[in-house]
Amino acid sequence: MPVHYEVEGRVATITIDRPEAMNALDPPMLFGLAEAWDNAEDDDDVWVVVVTGAGDQAFCVGADLKRTVPQTAAAARGEHDEQQERWPSMARTLLRDRFFPKPIVAAVNGHCIAGGFGLLLATDPDRRAPVPQWPPRRAQGEGVRRARARDADGPGVPGGAAPGH
Repeated sequence: MPVHYEVEGRVATITIDRPEAMNALDPPMLFGLAEAWDNAEDDDDVWVVVVTGAGDQAFCVGADLKRTVPQTAAAARGEHDEQQERWPSMARTLLRDRFFPKPIVAAVNGHCIAGGFGLLLATDPDRRAPVPQWPPRRAQGEGVRRARARDADGPGVPGGAAPGH
C-alpha cells in the first residue's frame, strides 16, 4: 500500500510511500491517506499524528498529474467512470474540509509543493519538525576559505566545538 499507518505508543505515523514519484498523490494514495486520517481520528489511544514522506527527495509534490488529469478531464466531458466517483476528494485527503482534533506534526524531508504544501498547512505550525541540513549552505557571497574557517570549530556551532567533538 502506498500509505503506511503505524502506531507506536500514543503516536501514529502516516508515511506517504511513493518515493519513485516524489510521493505524488495518485488515486490509491488518496484512499490510503483518507483511511489513515480516519484511523488516527477514531483511535482514542492516539494522541498525536506524524505525517512524513518516504525517501529523502520529497515530502509530497501534490497530485500525480499523469494519473489524475485524464480522469478529471473525462469527468468534465461527462464521461462516467465508476472508480472516479469513489475517490475521496483532495480536500478530504489534505484535511481542508474538516477539523482534525489531534495535533499533527509534519516531518518534511525534501520537496514540499502543491498539494504537499497544502498538507503541510493542515499541520500544527508550532509542531513542524525541522529536518537539519548538513553541510549547511554557504551564505551568499561567502568565500570557500571563509566558510571553512567559520566551520573549523564544529558543524554549525559558532565559536565552539560541535557536541561529541
